Amino acid sequence: MGRVEANLKGLRAVITEENQIALVNPLEELTVQKQTGLVEDYVVEFQFYSSQCEHLLEQQLLGYFIDGLRHDIHSRVRMFKSRDCYVVMQFARDVEREFAA
Repeated sequence: MGRVEANLKGLRAVITEENQIALVNPLEELTVQKQTGLVEDYVVEFQFYSSQCEHLLEQQLLGYFIDGLRHDIHSRVRMFKSRDCYVVMQFARDVEREFAA
């Protein structure tokens, strides 16, 4: 069946496949999100949670995104010094491709 979700005053109620209810705070998920696979997968998850967080400054989003990157990519992206989250996401993808080559 999958997951069923509903918003409750900033929290997201999730009914898991095991029919358990869990409350998820999108801001908390955003701040603890870490890259465990490809940058593209991390970007998709990051965008999912960030789209549910209101009133965050671009710099906050940027900091959360960079902090969650894998260490080798994080180091290169941190030196890039862009203030545009979309540009930084694209640069992280480029760095990952460079490392894979």
